[in-house]
Amino acid sequence: MRLRTKKFLKESFQKYYSNPDLHLPPKPKQREWGFIHIDEGYPEKITMKRHRAFNNQQGLKEYLKSMAPAHTYYSSAYYKTPNAKTMDEKQWTGADLIFDLDADYIASSKLTYKEMLHEVKKEADKLINTYLTKDLGFNPQKIQLVFSGGRGYHIHVYDKSIKKLGSAERREIIDYISGKGLSPIKERSDKQNEEIIEYLELKNLGNNWDQRITTWIYQELPKKLESTTKEKGIEFLKQLDGVGEKKAKRLHKFFTHPERVKRANKTRNLNMVRGVKKDIWSQIIDMATDKYGINADEPVTSDIKRLIRLPGSLHGGTGLQVKPIKINEIKDFHPLKDAVVFEDNPVKIKTKKDYEITIKNTEITLTKHTIKEIPEYAAVFLAAKGIVEVEGW
Repeated sequence: MRLRTKKFLKESFQKYYSNPDLHLPPKPKQREWGFIHIDEGYPEKITMKRHRAFNNQQGLKEYLKSMAPAHTYYSSAYYKTPNAKTMDEKQWTGADLIFDLDADYIASSKLTYKEMLHEVKKEADKLINTYLTKDLGFNPQKIQLVFSGGRGYHIHVYDKSIKKLGSAERREIIDYISGKGLSPIKERSDKQNEEIIEYLELKNLGNNWDQRITTWIYQELPKKLESTTKEKGIEFLKQLDGVGEKKAKRLHKFFTHPERVKRANKTRNLNMVRGVKKDIWSQIIDMATDKYGINADEPVTSDIKRLIRLPGSLHGGTGLQVKPIKINEIKDFHPLKDAVVFEDNPVKIKTKKDYEITIKNTEITLTKHTIKEIPEYAAVFLAAKGIVEVEGW
């Protein structure tokens, strides 16, 4: 990144931080703070400046205005001495529960930036309104939803019931929302006339995954197969390991026979298709966890000392705001419009590659190695992403 472009970004960030719309977490004085600055080596060489603490919001605002960091973080953890230089000296007293939903884990790389963000937004909505509030019973008022400013969303749970949970317990939560390790198949055997008869049944897990799994097996999968041709349905089933033409035809016949499906649903019996053993049913159940589960970044949730982006700060890789969103307004949130904070003053840029983006309802089309003027908000976004160099402003 050329010096002029870095200067442009830093001055733009300073302008925002002269009057930022920050949303500080509870008890900010007990948090560790960390920053990545737009310095000489940025962005090729990134150094985290951490182990900082602020006694009040004004001190933080003054730091942001003077330094204009590319990225601003605070700890999910609470400490007695947050500015101590070692983790032991900080004296951990608890941590919020956080989730990081990122396009790298959720969306196809073939999608556009806008399409990726839309897919992740749907997952954030599902995580909050299905798992956190319904399954786990968290009060919606204790949940904060935040657009990360980059490729996803952060969810913060500020609830005293989880403050002291360790990494293992937090990992159990992330396993639950992803459907990992459910083991819903029960094996049993009966002796009949000197012959051992083996059975496969669905367990009662005692949570809402029971309904999700049975809905997939006995409703959604049959609908999927009935909605296409028999040939395509059989090809779909042949994707399962250990399923050839014959077993695929048997499975297809079963799933497209409403009375047999209904009877199997009632008994939870998985021995309804000859030759289809546990490993195949496990794969079918994996389809349910893929459909209904949440693929969040597990290390972020299980880490009790994680640094997370400050809501209201700027993301140095896009120039977009790390934007808090009301839970009931997520469907109407559009990152490339609602998280844009800069004006439309003209900025002269030189493009490094062909690129198209619609930002703040304006279509920007770039051709490699051309010079043109674009609005400031687009110049900040494209310069931060390394797509353009700034020529003048």
